[in-house]
Amino acid sequence: MNANPAAAVPDQRRARAALTRDDLFTVVLEHRLTDTADLADVVLPATMGPEHLDVATGYGHHYVAWNEPAVEAPGECLPNTEIMRRLAAALGLDHPRLRDTDLELARQVLATAGIDADDLRTRGWLRASTIEPGTAPYAGGGFPTPSGKVELSASAFTSAGFPEAVDYVPPAEAADEARAARYPLVLVSAAGRFLTSSTFAASEWHLGKAGPPRIHLHADDAAAYGVVTGDQVRVHNDRGSFSAEVAIDDRTRPGVAYTRKTYWPKRSGGTNVNATTAERDTDLGGGPTFHDTRVALEPLLPTATGSD
Repeated sequence: MNANPAAAVPDQRRARAALTRDDLFTVVLEHRLTDTADLADVVLPATMGPEHLDVATGYGHHYVAWNEPAVEAPGECLPNTEIMRRLAAALGLDHPRLRDTDLELARQVLATAGIDADDLRTRGWLRASTIEPGTAPYAGGGFPTPSGKVELSASAFTSAGFPEAVDYVPPAEAADEARAARYPLVLVSAAGRFLTSSTFAASEWHLGKAGPPRIHLHADDAAAYGVVTGDQVRVHNDRGSFSAEVAIDDRTRPGVAYTRKTYWPKRSGGTNVNATTAERDTDLGGGPTFHDTRVALEPLLPTATGSD
């Protein structure tokens, strides 16, 4: 991970200011009026899954599925692909690939995996992997390494800018003792199953199931801050802050707190957990590091016991 936790820090206020610049024309394709859509000059209504042709893969399996439109798109809703085709035409771009239909695009993508689009469309789903079910593909060796074996130490690592052997890279914030003195809690931002997309996050039913933004604390940490379940706290660090309701339970251990990262800022007091998380990327894979965040708490309201 990036060893400098202050580098490229996010700031929701700065991002909002950037999106409202007079010299910026912002177009958003969406299903719902998200925080970003609220700041757009133009919002183009996009189709949803049952309204457009698509090819879908999934996590953790080897199958690809065909998504045939089930209903006509309402109003002026268009697939993203059609919006791009129209945009290309409006810009005077005339490359033949910019006029490919969704069906032609699906054929091209599927052909790279050796899948016949008409066959998939007829059956609805097909196995996309060449690995036979129930087999261990590397039981006889043949790993994609120069030696064909598992290599615990490889020169290819160093040529890619990594150590020769897999090594432990300490987290930039969780292992930073100086930062821990100012921000004692390591914050984990888990996904929320009721608000996994803009469609769900805009639903009052889903919001009701998710409940208000909460921060889960161990009893020891709650006692240190003098808060109890139901209290409102400001969760903050040098990047920003958000408000949440305290929940004391056994889901965490001392020094670790967790919250959900799926609340829209406008649905949670104008800010959310993103205000406290960094924009660093992981050393391997270039993924987000939002679980490597240190924060402190500040009580906002009297405790649920009624004390001042």
